[in-house]
Amino acid sequence: MEKDLNLLDQLLGDDDENVFFFDEDGNETEFEQVATINHGGEWYAVLHEIGFPEEEVVVFKINPDVEDSVIVVEDEDLANKILNIVMEEAKKND
Repeated sequence: MEKDLNLLDQLLGDDDENVFFFDEDGNETEFEQVATINHGGEWYAVLHEIGFPEEEVVVFKINPDVEDSVIVVEDEDLANKILNIVMEEAKKND
């Protein structure tokens, strides 16, 4: 993937390249894309952290107004709703 793509372009693009996040100490964490979804007018990314069991994923809300900005969805009900939609879509495509 081209290095000049911002995170939003990378997550919503056609390539399913892994994404890298950095914490405040500069530590890198690599995530594999599982899905991106628009729900209620908001974009969400479902990502799997490399090195963790495959069934463990994290739901992030994408903030398109701030370049390279995502936040972890901490609302368990919303995260589960997003995951259920992703699983239903995956079943339709099987």
